Amino acid sequence: THVAENKDRNDLHIAVLKNLAQAAIKLEHWNEALEAADMAVGIDDQDHKAWFRKACALEGLGRLSEVEKCLTMIDSISVGRPDRDRIQRDTHAKRDKVRALVDRNEASQKRMLQGGVKHAIFSEERDTTAVLPERPGPPKISHKVTAVNVDEAKRKRLTKEAAQDLLKELKEAYGDSTFRKQVTKLARDVNDQ
Repeated sequence: THVAENKDRNDLHIAVLKNLAQAAIKLEHWNEALEAADMAVGIDDQDHKAWFRKACALEGLGRLSEVEKCLTMIDSISVGRPDRDRIQRDTHAKRDKVRALVDRNEASQKRMLQGGVKHAIFSEERDTTAVLPERPGPPKISHKVTAVNVDEAKRKRLTKEAAQDLLKELKEAYGDSTFRKQVTKLARDVNDQ
């Protein structure tokens, strides 16, 4: 009948989307994985595997704060299922992994900020003559830059509040794994010149 055909078509579509999401996860194509998982969840919001794929994609994107919603949904879906124990072991393991990532990220951010404070990078008294080690490689590109004369009376200064806002924005930006990869690639590209 028509209803049975639609259910079969939806089941097949969801299976293909979950497989697509899993393949994208394996290839670390996080946006594609999230898109496929979202589509699967949109068709059947009671499919625990689709929610788990979404959680994995969000983790890969560094959107760790959104993973818990998926795991909570999986826990509620698993109620009454014969494989509930296995599903809950999977969600528990994912929660532990995400917690460890969040803790490591927070510790890294704290070390970075403490290092900045220790070296007075936000202070006017800081030592502005940085000494960078020479790196082997191709000759450096010559950039002819002329210094601009700045009127000290009109010069804008970074306030403590503005510095805190800037640090907060940097912390959020660096929380995105895609952004970190782009920065790493740009740094490599600059060093290669």
